Amino acid sequence: MADEKKDDLKLKAKPSTKAVKKVKKETVKEVKPSEKKGPVKMESVIDAEDCIAGRIASYTAKRLMKGETISIVNAEKAVVSGNPKATQTFFEEKNKRGDPYHGPFYPRRPEMILRRMIRGMIPRQKAKGRDAFSRLKVFMSVPEEFKGRDFEVIEKTRNRLDHKFTTLGKISKRLGANIE
Repeated sequence: MADEKKDDLKLKAKPSTKAVKKVKKETVKEVKPSEKKGPVKMESVIDAEDCIAGRIASYTAKRLMKGETISIVNAEKAVVSGNPKATQTFFEEKNKRGDPYHGPFYPRRPEMILRRMIRGMIPRQKAKGRDAFSRLKVFMSVPEEFKGRDFEVIEKTRNRLDHKFTTLGKISKRLGANIE
């Protein structure tokens, strides 16, 4: 009887890890790049000229989280709504806040301000958020690599404001950014 129990235990015993690894290696099938499933990598170039900065930021953040690679040009021409003096004061207070050695550090350049706006709309503490944020590029004016290309303009972000507004370029100059 004892021999029968030992035989039953041998049958029920799990295979060794080496055997499992060998089986897994044999069953892995290599997939060609054309057969891969998943989100299609899209690359977009968005023109921020005369568009509301917050709306561009929210649309861009949403698309980055879906897996797109996005470049934004003409960041200094993006619009911030509201009284220009109040907006300037708001950004100046943010910039002077904290300790110059320990932060928080707020950007002065227009492309970095827009990038920071988008960063606030992405879950950047998680891996998918860091991944999405790494697919974002923001430029002041149009760089050489994008000259001659058509830019995407998101119509919902266009400036149709009837009241006061200012641009990120003007805000940056007042903050002391060295832009031309």
